[in-house]
Amino acid sequence: MRRAIRWAVSAVCLIAAVLLGLAGSIALKKEKLEGAGITLVSLDGGMDSGNPTAGGSGKGVTAVKVQEMLEAEAGQEAPIGFTAWEEETDKRITDGEGLRSADTTAIHLFGTSEYLLPYGKILQASDKEGCLIGEGSARKLFGSSQAEGLTVCCGEQKFVIRGVIKEPEEVLIFQETRRDAVFHRITLEAASGKMGKAKELTAAEKFQNRHGLSGMEVLETGESPLQKVLSLVPGKWSDFAGWRTNLQQRREEEQKRRKLPKSILDVTADRHKDTAFCLLAGSLSALLLGMAVNISIKNS
Repeated sequence: MRRAIRWAVSAVCLIAAVLLGLAGSIALKKEKLEGAGITLVSLDGGMDSGNPTAGGSGKGVTAVKVQEMLEAEAGQEAPIGFTAWEEETDKRITDGEGLRSADTTAIHLFGTSEYLLPYGKILQASDKEGCLIGEGSARKLFGSSQAEGLTVCCGEQKFVIRGVIKEPEEVLIFQETRRDAVFHRITLEAASGKMGKAKELTAAEKFQNRHGLSGMEVLETGESPLQKVLSLVPGKWSDFAGWRTNLQQRREEEQKRRKLPKSILDVTADRHKDTAFCLLAGSLSALLLGMAVNISIKNS
């Protein structure tokens, strides 16, 4: 009888773990969240106020400073790719003929869009005439999401749509060309799968020190939900105190990160990451529950 109960409990927990794990993996694969890079956010100006090469105005990172940073990184033995960007909400855009208009969120880039959106179409740093548009914005302007190759106007600028992205739905992404432009966010090239969290944060710290970005905070560590789940596991699976400590530390980190200002890209990524994290955590919990019940019945 006990053996039958053990087998039944094990089977149910295993099935639950597999289903939750598959759902979490699908969520990861769908959005390729493991490809997202580390994002630095300017809170109090972002630059060293006493450093004459730290961007001039002391508020954010100027386009001139970003160019200097790119040249400096190119001379490094292990250069770190990055994209500086700025978000502008409630930006009015129109179709090429000026017949339809809509308000959207504009993302001004200085660099490739790949580090921000590592999936779908990519807007290269050299493409000053192209843009990416969200499905929602495309439907409002053209009545369809099949808008690739069409023209969209933003202010006095005209862009050719290189690709339509599913999420965020209400967004227009293009390269900023003004030399007096200021950026308050920098997303670094992702290293997920090659470096752990500690090494990624070390790389970000080196990048900050190298370019005088002491006033910027890490918004996104580049961790995938799977890495987040595995970070909860202590040295020994039976170390319950270790589980509690790791969980508390993770909660404190998440609370601190969530207090930082969020862009439309951050909100979208967080939603999918939280979903995948919960599914993968549920899968791990189901496995642990099955093991615990199995051991309890066996020893009784």
